[in-house]
Amino acid sequence: MENKIKFVVFADFHYREGVYTTSIEDLEGIFDKAHNCGADFVLSAGDMYNDCIRSPEFVDAYKNNKYNLPVFDVYGNHE
Repeated sequence: MENKIKFVVFADFHYREGVYTTSIEDLEGIFDKAHNCGADFVLSAGDMYNDCIRSPEFVDAYKNNKYNLPVFDVYGNHE
């Protein structure tokens, strides 16, 4: 039997409310897609947000996503 791992990767999301056009709904769309394709986890390849301290709603939506998918991160130059 062959073991396979499926995952979704995204990068350069650049979330910061009032600064960029990306939204929590856009992030939820990534998790919807990951769930629908049977992904085992989601990987952010960096530059998710410009200010995690002032973006707790994003951090919460990412870490506590509605599908409880595990998340992993690579730091970008904006983290």
